[in-house]
Amino acid sequence: MGSPSTRDMSLKPILPDPGSAKDPADFVGRKATTEYARRALIRGRNLALTDPRRMGKSYWIEHFCAITTDFVPVKIDYEGVTTTDTFLTRTAEALGRHDKIADRAKTAMRALFDNVAEIGAGPIRIKPGVVALTPPRLLRDTVMSVSDSAGDKPVLVCMDEVPAAILNITQCQGPLEARSVLQTLRNLRREAVNIRWIISGSVGFHHVLRHCHSTEGEINDLENLPLGPLTTDEAGELVRRLLLGIARPGVGDDAIEELIRCTGAIPYLIQHMANLLDTSPPEVIDPQTVQRLFNEFIRDRDASRAATHLVSRVEQYYGEYEHPANLILDAVAVSVEPVPFDDFGNLATTPREEPLDRSALLGIAGWLVDDHYLNDGPAGYTWRYDVLRSIWAHRRKLGR
Repeated sequence: MGSPSTRDMSLKPILPDPGSAKDPADFVGRKATTEYARRALIRGRNLALTDPRRMGKSYWIEHFCAITTDFVPVKIDYEGVTTTDTFLTRTAEALGRHDKIADRAKTAMRALFDNVAEIGAGPIRIKPGVVALTPPRLLRDTVMSVSDSAGDKPVLVCMDEVPAAILNITQCQGPLEARSVLQTLRNLRREAVNIRWIISGSVGFHHVLRHCHSTEGEINDLENLPLGPLTTDEAGELVRRLLLGIARPGVGDDAIEELIRCTGAIPYLIQHMANLLDTSPPEVIDPQTVQRLFNEFIRDRDASRAATHLVSRVEQYYGEYEHPANLILDAVAVSVEPVPFDDFGNLATTPREEPLDRSALLGIAGWLVDDHYLNDGPAGYTWRYDVLRSIWAHRRKLGR
C-alpha cells in the first residue's frame, strides 16, 4: 500500500466536522452510488434516500447537486415544515429564487405568490387573489410551470426531510391534508416530464403512510437508493484526509484499518473519531488506542449523544410495538447466528408479557428491515451494520 507519507501527498486535508459537513469540495466517496444515480435519473427514474440518520444523505445530495452536469439541480430542505402552506411556500421559494430556473416559470409563480423571485424581499406569501386555491393545487401549478419552461436540461428537484414534514402535517392538520400532499407529489412525478426527483428523509415512509392512512401506492414509483457505509477504500481516503487535517499524517495502516472497523466505515462516526483524536490527542495512534477511544466514545453518553440518532427510530415511531421491537433487536444483537422469524414468537411480547400474533410480528419484523436495523437473510435475521449493533448492545446493556 506504500508508506503513509508517499500515499497521502496528493490528498487534500479535511478538518473534522461531525454532523455538519456540507462543503462539496470535502466530500469523499460514494462514487458507485453517484454514478448509478446519474444513470437512473437520466433514464427518467426518481429516487428515494431513506437511510438512518447520520448516514450522509443530505451531504450526498449537496455533492450530487454540485457536480452534476446533466440537470439543473434545486435542493429544498423541508425541516421544520408543519403545514401544507409552509410546504408550498418552501417549494416556491427554492424554485422561484434559483438563478437557473427559466424566467417564464418565475413569471407564472409571481402570479401566485408575493416576493417569490426576489431574494431578500421578505417572506413568500400566497397572493390574496389565489388564496381560495388549495395548497396542493398551487403546488401543482408551481411545479408544472417549472417543468413546462425547462430548457435543454431537466430540472432535478431534491427534496430533503420530506417524510418528517408529511408526519408533521399529519399531526398539525390531520391525515387528509398530509395525504393530499403525498398524492400531489406522486402525480407531479408522473406529469412533470422535464423534472427528475430525489426524495430524502430519515423517517421511514412506512411510518408516515401508516400515520396518514395512506398506502404504498403514493411512493411505489420511487426507486430506493441506499447509501450505507463507505467502501473500505473510500473510508481509508476519508480517514487519511482527516488525519492530515488534524496534523497527524504518520498514522500507520493498522491503526487506520482499526478505525474503519470500529466505525463500520460510517462517515459520521469516522468524523467523530477524528475529532476525538484532534481534541484529546494521544501520543501514539495505534490500533489499541483507536479501539480504546471508540469504546470510551460509546460509553460517554454526552460525547456520543448524537450517535443515538442512528438507533432512535423504535422509540420515536413504533408506538405500542416499541417493547416487542426492542426485544427482537436485543435477541438478534446478542445472537452469533441468524435468528429465524419463528423464534420471534418466543422473544417478543407486549409490555404486559402477552404474546403477539403472527401478523403483528410480521409487521414489526418488516419495519425493522425497512428502518435498516435488520437484514432478512435465508437463515434468519441479523443486524445490518455491526457497528450499530454494538451501539445498540451498549445502550441496552446487553452481552456480546
